[in-house]
Amino acid sequence: MIIKPILTGLLTIGVLMSVQETKAIAQPAPQVLLAGNPKASSDWIRFTSRKHGFTALMPGNSKISDRLGAVKKDWTIAGTDSDTSYSISYLEDDETTKLTDANMNKLVNHLFKQGQFEEVKRFRFTIRGYPGRESSFRGPGVTGYLRIYAVRTRLYMTIVVTRGGNERKIADFLDSFGLF
Repeated sequence: MIIKPILTGLLTIGVLMSVQETKAIAQPAPQVLLAGNPKASSDWIRFTSRKHGFTALMPGNSKISDRLGAVKKDWTIAGTDSDTSYSISYLEDDETTKLTDANMNKLVNHLFKQGQFEEVKRFRFTIRGYPGRESSFRGPGVTGYLRIYAVRTRLYMTIVVTRGGNERKIADFLDSFGLF
């Protein structure tokens, strides 16, 4: 079952870590293209990974973790901006194809049962015809947003955890995620 690796990925990308304690894991890999974006503040960049099939706005201090683990591929980019942590992660596994629209709710329910966070709101969406879920949550002194996208054999997760960060930057980050 893919839920355990997803939870492991969620723990490693910052949802359960302190917003002030984001750690740099590795330098960006050569396949990563970084370019300025006029919509973002001067310390934000357009992150594009052709290898991983997505693009998004990220804080300029973002770092990448790319490793093999419990699943075939566990990859994360994470960064901070003032009092907010931003991350995008994907897990690649043949079982991801089993994440139907109906199973997405079970997955999100399981994730919130494991941590110290309470889900506030959830809704479904699609991105290029693939199922997704967005949840807002709160925990001790923080609020956050989680978006999960099931795309072929990949499960993408965008996560924001904040202690009162800039709502416009948070929305720009979440809305900037795109597939190609």
